[in-house]
Amino acid sequence: MTIQVKQAQLICDMKVWWDSLYFMINRFHKLCPAVEHFLSLPINRELAKLRLTDMEWTVLQDFEIVLGVPHQVQKIMSKERTPVLSGTIPAFKMFMMAWEQLRREHPHLA
Repeated sequence: MTIQVKQAQLICDMKVWWDSLYFMINRFHKLCPAVEHFLSLPINRELAKLRLTDMEWTVLQDFEIVLGVPHQVQKIMSKERTPVLSGTIPAFKMFMMAWEQLRREHPHLA
């Protein structure tokens, strides 16, 4: 069985890069089949004990959804070389509207 993933490297948390948690979870989610395959190999019996439960995967997916909102706002604010104050109010409004919509679509995250 061959599992192909564009980038097969996990991302580490970086305290100076506030978006890193979103990217870590996003990459781990994409690598889920490869991680599961790796943990299923007989040589990795000890590591297999660290396999995430279905509930833990669900929680990670919830975090990815929640952190996706500030990630999108950050992408918008980073498009310009020098973001100006006048762009912050519309970005904040978009941020709040997106989280309100998220609350309606995923009430368990509220």
